[in-house]
Amino acid sequence: FIQTGKRMIDMRRSERHAADYQRHEDLLDLMLDAQEKDPATMTDESLVAQAMLFLLAGTDTTSNLLVMVSYHLALHPQIQEDLWAE
Repeated sequence: FIQTGKRMIDMRRSERHAADYQRHEDLLDLMLDAQEKDPATMTDESLVAQAMLFLLAGTDTTSNLLVMVSYHLALHPQIQEDLWAE
């Protein structure tokens, strides 16, 4: 995973130096901006680690939310029916 992340960073860096580059305004572009401003602050390893953390944290919170919504809908069948009708 780390090697794949580093390859993605290298690909984006080479894209950013192309004349026809259109900015993505995503997490990777923002982290690369921070690295360009102060290279000591963000190493490639920390970029990969931050991207992995962002991905895993988003997955975890989303799955927890879906479990809790399912649980509460099972406890309240009328609300579940109203939601289904909507």
